[in-house]
Amino acid sequence: MSRPFALVPAQANPWAGEVVDLESLHADATDAILGAVARLRDLGRGEDRDAARPAPLFVLGTAGIGKTHLFARLRRKLGPRAVLVLVRPLVGSEITPRFLLGQILEQLGRESYGVRQIDALAAAILAVAEGENPQFPRGYLDFLHSLPEPQRATLVEDVIEHLIERQPDLDEPFLRRLLGVPFMKPLARAAALAWLGGRELDEPQALRIGVREALSDDSVARGLRTLAVAAAPAAPLLVVFDQLENLVDAEGHRVRAYGNLVAELVDVVRDVVIVQMALDSEWQSGILPALSLSQRERIAGRRHLLGLPRPDQLRELLDLWIRELPARPAPFPWPFSAAALERVCSAPGMTPRRLLIDLERALEGGAADDELATTAPVESAEDLAAAESDILAAEWEQALARARADIDAMAELDQGPEPALIVDGVASLVSLLDGLRVLKSSGPDLVVLERGRARVSLVLVHHPAPRSVASACKRIAGLKGPVLAMREAWRELKPTWVATKAEWDKARARPDLDWHWLGREDAVRLLALGSLAKDATSQDVSGPDARPLRPERVAAWVRQRLRPDEWEVAAALLGKVAAEVLVAPVERSKPAGAASSAGPLRLLDTLGVASIDRLLRDLAREGTPTTRAQLIATLRAAGDSVRFYGDGVVWSTRRAGR
Repeated sequence: MSRPFALVPAQANPWAGEVVDLESLHADATDAILGAVARLRDLGRGEDRDAARPAPLFVLGTAGIGKTHLFARLRRKLGPRAVLVLVRPLVGSEITPRFLLGQILEQLGRESYGVRQIDALAAAILAVAEGENPQFPRGYLDFLHSLPEPQRATLVEDVIEHLIERQPDLDEPFLRRLLGVPFMKPLARAAALAWLGGRELDEPQALRIGVREALSDDSVARGLRTLAVAAAPAAPLLVVFDQLENLVDAEGHRVRAYGNLVAELVDVVRDVVIVQMALDSEWQSGILPALSLSQRERIAGRRHLLGLPRPDQLRELLDLWIRELPARPAPFPWPFSAAALERVCSAPGMTPRRLLIDLERALEGGAADDELATTAPVESAEDLAAAESDILAAEWEQALARARADIDAMAELDQGPEPALIVDGVASLVSLLDGLRVLKSSGPDLVVLERGRARVSLVLVHHPAPRSVASACKRIAGLKGPVLAMREAWRELKPTWVATKAEWDKARARPDLDWHWLGREDAVRLLALGSLAKDATSQDVSGPDARPLRPERVAAWVRQRLRPDEWEVAAALLGKVAAEVLVAPVERSKPAGAASSAGPLRLLDTLGVASIDRLLRDLAREGTPTTRAQLIATLRAAGDSVRFYGDGVVWSTRRAGR
């Protein structure tokens, strides 16, 4: 069934609107976090800047207990009085300060209860510095917008001088652009948020805000501290690290990298509230043992173990959920009988997630009273498998939708998807392919794969600026052994990039180099696959009995249902170069030098973006083979409805306009 909006768990979208919330549930953890934010705000407004900052907090619990739901609750309770950021681990690489800063600025650009976070933050900082009330940033922002631009600029300049005087180590250019974002036009605002987040800009974006290059690693660290210090007295920075069980690996590299990151936040950034969420069992067995003693000392803080709801809390939660439903035919406890309600609320191990699934089953009318709160909601193994497959299909579609939205949003800024998340998707895909494994990852640019007995360097050429693309191509030329280079197909090398194109041609001249133009749909799949894999590891994917599905079962479903080995990006990773299609003689009734346009154009409209090789293969399978030259002639003749990227990738503008 389709859940009413208010019943969708916060885990699915912690940035959604209002979610049903039972205040008494996990109140101790909530109060501790709110108290840490209030303490940091008080310290930021006081004179004793060296006073002890709030120690990092732990929120641990079993699957489905409501850890991530706390983020949605904190958004509601804090509103514009804090900057909230939710960070989930990477599995293909380590979490770096640059990745963290990028996540913070990306989420600063989001609206929370009708106010963009960056607007609320800048207005609150300016209000505090001017002795105004920071709790109503929208009103103060309206006041600032009403001022003549020279007067507003003078006010902002005075605030910057005041902040720098108090904290001389702040990064002035970073602070200046941060406070100026709310007053920029949309394109400049987008460019500023990307630059502040440590991303590289293309030339037009850089010109809009007057920068020449991306933040250096040192500037990233100063930017994090500048943001935290400026925000502390007005709207403190609250960073929630969620799904930390995904950090666990055999060698403990990712756990230790995370420990270094949090230690740097504690020692250098300081003015930040850190909340860490994980499955209790994985935290104890997989994360803590891998941390060094010094890391444990810095990360250590108050531990909050989320307990199971009491029966009376479960009844209250059901009542709240049912009130959100339209057209209820009977009062509470409908759709349960009194006996069924008692059984559900007294069932051992009942979590909010299991309770929600029991409510859904009762609303569907698909389970008798005596079946509720049990682990056997279906009658046979076949029914169970079908129900499980349907659940996973729905999870996959949700992940695809989120990934498409993310890619579309970044494309509007002339940026590609977050490279580290593409690497996550590649790592998840590699784990599903026979004969391939990840040996090591050097950030979002280079991944070393083991393909049979060979080592292959996967290089992501994701850079938006021509000089950086040229540098990446030079790096490719210097690598030893086979190389697979990859770039998004919809972000072509621009005709004006003459010097860059020359370096690109040199790199492609290597006999052991494969170049892959990553199609948009494959990019969407990689992002969705990485997200689904992390949710499975965190036990956030439940079966029809409300119990978490093991990652192995989710992976088996992906292999069987989605056939990832047939994705074009999988063929590239496996080194399967498509053979030229053997072409049958062209019928005399067809114009010489051109293929029938209906087949190729229809196929391209279906795919959206495709390589010439992919079109040749699919046309041959359909029984309408053609030559490469004929196919290209047909696509060229289609005019503006088809665009070419590079030498071998095309895009249907008609598909994009649907």
